[in-house]
Amino acid sequence: MVAQKAQDRLRGTGRQGLEVLEQRFAKEISAHRNGAPLDDRWKRIGAALDRVGAQYDNHASGLYWYTDFEKAKAAARASKRPIFSLRLLGRLNEDLSCANSRFFRTTLIQTRKSTTS
Repeated sequence: MVAQKAQDRLRGTGRQGLEVLEQRFAKEISAHRNGAPLDDRWKRIGAALDRVGAQYDNHASGLYWYTDFEKAKAAARASKRPIFSLRLLGRLNEDLSCANSRFFRTTLIQTRKSTTS
């Protein structure tokens, strides 16, 4: 319960909350991306990244997904960047979401891997 409240607070700070987690656990994220075995610690780190970034397997893409359109518009204005909007039946942070969500998430992860390799 304490961890979820902390994750919700980080989520509330926007992209910066995800960056805090990525910096704090950079070593673990890198190890996991390079095939380190799964353990309970990684499962907790991965769950935190997923919750804060709003995407299942967030460690693979490192993207922060807004679920509030008004907040997304404010962030887009502040950063002078466009909005990439998706309308899906499922959620990107759920493993067994709709087929389109799963396909899109897989495509994102593959794109990220090919651009960082």
